[in-house]
Amino acid sequence: MVKPFRITVRVKNNRMVKLREELGLSITEFSKKVGITAGYVCALENFKKSPWSGKGWLPSALKIAEFHGVSPEYIWPEEISAVKKTAFMLEAAAEDVKRFKAPYEELEHRELKGLLEEKVLPGLRLNEKRILQRRAEGETSTEIAADLAISRGYAFQLEGRARSRARRVLRETESPLERHRKEVEKLQCALQSARDCKSKTMEDYYLEKLRCALAVLQYEEKNFMAARKASTLEKT
Repeated sequence: MVKPFRITVRVKNNRMVKLREELGLSITEFSKKVGITAGYVCALENFKKSPWSGKGWLPSALKIAEFHGVSPEYIWPEEISAVKKTAFMLEAAAEDVKRFKAPYEELEHRELKGLLEEKVLPGLRLNEKRILQRRAEGETSTEIAADLAISRGYAFQLEGRARSRARRVLRETESPLERHRKEVEKLQCALQSARDCKSKTMEDYYLEKLRCALAVLQYEEKNFMAARKASTLEKT
């Protein structure tokens, strides 16, 4: 029996994307700071271009690694050379689609509650505060838009900007290690939600993201311990 829905899963270089997102930069903003084209950054993130040639790392890949202060091997580990297919089509029934959405929606709500609990509101504008607070209380974007006499699309835009600004406020006070620990915790919650919903597709998706996040966390913890050890030696 042919299932009525088709889901597209796209593969991206999560380390490269996360490093850029942690700085609060869009692809265009990031490309300008690094000095390469936005199209090439997008191609690297989506595995459309390779960061190396037969003679070694390409200059653009070295620029990106230098900008982030990491080695190119960290952003493009050896195993990514095995990535040949960057998009997969999955057939799904109606109940699969519902399960597919549920963990993401719960994760979004958890993130929103977390942002408000972190006391980032003083760093937000008045309308941004109101929208985040009302969304956290369970109101939908449609209800908020009707109450404020604005379009639903504009309400979505305001909420998106509020979330971005809230994350930026947090980034200014958090260390990379703290951010990665929270990311791991968030993905663990999402993975559990996927398992509770018995969604194999979402479970596999979040499991892979969690593996990548744990690898980044281990890298940051290693750097943190090395820096603390070096600081201790300097004091002695």
